[in-house]
Amino acid sequence: SVGSVLTREVVATEVIRALVGSIGLIASVPISTLLAARVVTAQPGPTTSTEPAEHTDHIEHAVTDPDRLPPPRPAPPESST
Repeated sequence: SVGSVLTREVVATEVIRALVGSIGLIASVPISTLLAARVVTAQPGPTTSTEPAEHTDHIEHAVTDPDRLPPPRPAPPESST
């Protein structure tokens, strides 16, 4: 019968292992979300300065100064098929 199969040691052990594993998987989502939220809120936020960042100056020059642009890539060879 089903009752005698479920009370056998091997089957009972596997049922318990499956239950414990399921509980661990279910608990991992809220725990990892909580840890991630604490890490994100513990870090300082971005500055609200209206001045442009100093490290972006080279980007403006590369866009507006054609002498600072990289050379164009050569065209790929044409296939003869």
